[in-house]
Amino acid sequence: MKFVVKVLNGSCPPFEVKMDNKDTMLQVKNRIQKSQYIPVARQIIVVDGVVILRNDLTVKQCGIVGNSRIQLDIS
Repeated sequence: MKFVVKVLNGSCPPFEVKMDNKDTMLQVKNRIQKSQYIPVARQIIVVDGVVILRNDLTVKQCGIVGNSRIQLDIS
């Protein structure tokens, strides 16, 4: 599945990232780092208004589905 990710501080335009249900948040963050050059340690993923703090959770465990709103905050 591909999702559009909106950066909260507006430092870059929205971008797409591919996620599978079995991917961990760390894997997703690594993809973002490769495509957007944002270090994993600075990424905070927000899904439908909920901050995802654990990198070991899978996309499915985080409740990310086709109509989920994915946002990225950069610390």
